[in-house]
Amino acid sequence: MKKLLFCILAITGLFSGCMFRHNDLLHKVENRGELIIATEGSWTPWTYHDENGNLTGFDIEVGQALAKKLNVKARFVETKWENIFSGINDGTFDIACNGIEIIPIRLENYDFTVPYGVIRTVIITRKERTDINSFSDLAGKTVAQADGSTYSLIAERQGAFIIEGNTLEKEFQLLEQGEVDAFLNSSDSFYEYMKQHPDKPFKVVAFSKRFSPVAIPLQKGQRTSTLRQVLNTAILELSEEGTLSAISAKYFGSDITQ
Repeated sequence: MKKLLFCILAITGLFSGCMFRHNDLLHKVENRGELIIATEGSWTPWTYHDENGNLTGFDIEVGQALAKKLNVKARFVETKWENIFSGINDGTFDIACNGIEIIPIRLENYDFTVPYGVIRTVIITRKERTDINSFSDLAGKTVAQADGSTYSLIAERQGAFIIEGNTLEKEFQLLEQGEVDAFLNSSDSFYEYMKQHPDKPFKVVAFSKRFSPVAIPLQKGQRTSTLRQVLNTAILELSEEGTLSAISAKYFGSDITQ
């Protein structure tokens, strides 16, 4: 009887181990030969299309470098911001590379890798505006932001009214047309936009006090733990090798990975 019980426990344990391995996301990525990465493709210089229509940007090259470390291909799926996290939850995407900041509300629902960059938030208005000079001045103002974005959450906390602006280009368009008073975005994206459009009537009026860490979100739980560990190792190796710094210099003209 004891031998039979031992055999049953051994078989059950082996079966459980096989089931875990079968459901493990890293195992699925390796078998598939692809790392499926969500990205917007509309946020210069993080993730956008070049003059030839090719998907490029800081996050695109970071994603490619990570996939290479895993010995798989990077397959990017372009989607709207509001679909990124739901797609991670339902398994449509393995990860996302989209300048995603680590904030408390996201830590409650997702696991994150170690940071691979930092970001600083700015308020952008038209040049002639003089009534918005700080984040507190957003109270009662109308701003364009992607639903659920870090920028939207900040603006809401300051008492602003939110109009949907699901791409950076749309936010600039609404501001230029006078449909909104301001919007929030990354300082790097603003300066890159102005480099391409020097005659546009926009300015930065305030900077966030701190830089926020940018990392890769994964579905929360044991299923993604091994993939997260491997990605953490890959990010640290890419940092030590100077690869992340080189990619940053290419797209930002500075090192946002430190």
